[in-house]
Amino acid sequence: MITEQHKDTVYFSNLFARHYPEIYGDLSDILSRHHVAHGTLMHTKDYWCRDYMPIQWGYKTYIQFRYEPDYLADKPQYKTNINPVLKAMRERMNITQSPLIIDGGNVVVCEVKEPYMKDWRPIIIMTEKVFQENSLIDRKEVLAILKENFYGAEIVFLPWDKSDVCGHTDGIIHNVGDGKVLVNLNAYPLKIAREMRRRLSKFFVVVDLKLSEYHHNSWAYINMLQTRDVIIVPGLGLPTDREALEQIKELHLSYEGRIYQVNIAPIVEKWGGALNCLSWTMSKYISGLEWLLEFDE
Repeated sequence: MITEQHKDTVYFSNLFARHYPEIYGDLSDILSRHHVAHGTLMHTKDYWCRDYMPIQWGYKTYIQFRYEPDYLADKPQYKTNINPVLKAMRERMNITQSPLIIDGGNVVVCEVKEPYMKDWRPIIIMTEKVFQENSLIDRKEVLAILKENFYGAEIVFLPWDKSDVCGHTDGIIHNVGDGKVLVNLNAYPLKIAREMRRRLSKFFVVVDLKLSEYHHNSWAYINMLQTRDVIIVPGLGLPTDREALEQIKELHLSYEGRIYQVNIAPIVEKWGGALNCLSWTMSKYISGLEWLLEFDE
């Protein structure tokens, strides 16, 4: 399983690039400065390509979940038909089609190292919304399919705060590496936050993002864009922007000089998504997908 710190290529929806050219330009400038290949996906109907694009597992290996989000049931104009987007990929990529309905934003890949073992093992973090989305399938069968789709990787299910209609984990947790995760649990009711911490603490050192004050969009700091070469943290136009950035820099010392912040407040406020949501990342080095899309210089 490939974590974000091993990804080397970034894609965005062509709609996002067209509708927010200044923000896209800022992101593109940073990625170009660090020679990170990036481009745009065609035939998209919304910005959130993390949710409908396949999840890379290994060399030319991807998992494609069904993209049928309940929160878009009455907004078909925003629901991307992934077939045109994936058409070119299917000829050259090994894509496993899953029968489960899952958004990519509800799949955060982390790693832990077992005592006395050299290798790291992947752990998938999801919310329990996956069981509601697939309520027509028996819970045990959902678990069995997930185990098969994720090649036996352990899955940690966090409680779902139903006031969060998307039910994604990429606004709850960020994989720092070395057995650490960064969280912003202040965005959730105390009972749910405590349970999230309890479940995560079984596997990880849980580090809280500490802010002098919490805004209703503070969760977005967790939803950063990370590749092998660069980290870009969402800015919200708030005094806490600097606080979040400095803490993330302290946690990622190996990225010294390669951590940036881009103000995306208009997108977060209007649409409720941030940089991880807006991007689809993969490893071109192991998958050879450089031909897939139009790249920006």
